[in-house]
Amino acid sequence: GPVEATKGSKDWAPHGPFTYNVQVPNESEMNEATGAPHNEIDMRLVLPEGYPDEGKAPVILLESISTVRRVQCEPLRKELVEKAEENAGMASVITLLEHAKEWLVAMKEKEEQAKQQADERQAAREAGSAASKKAAPTVDPTIRMGRMVTSELFYEWLEEFKAEKAAIR
Repeated sequence: GPVEATKGSKDWAPHGPFTYNVQVPNESEMNEATGAPHNEIDMRLVLPEGYPDEGKAPVILLESISTVRRVQCEPLRKELVEKAEENAGMASVITLLEHAKEWLVAMKEKEEQAKQQADERQAAREAGSAASKKAAPTVDPTIRMGRMVTSELFYEWLEEFKAEKAAIR
């Protein structure tokens, strides 16, 4: 993707002497109009004074710019902060960009797997309901099984009920 580095960028990083603004593409998601990958995240790396020699990690700011899906940036940002801290003392901009790209591809694969599993469950439910309709007659849950109540049976039961109540008292 396009890389734009601005010395002393005031809008995003008044405390940082050097900022990289990079649009991170998802290489598994192609834009049909351009044939290039869709850019999904705007990533800003603010390099603090003394980076990387003094063991300072870059400040990482992410924003979803995807027009294809909603990208949850916070889980990726946490992973990138961990990576930056692991690589403290070394230049890690390229490592962080590569990790972000891999994360986007993995996220898309997980989405596709979840969608496929949901589709399979839906198909199984539909197949199961179609098979059960053929196999067994549909039972109406409002119909109760048992003896039909007639007035004679009701009065017989009522006498027994009154006798039980009188016995309890």
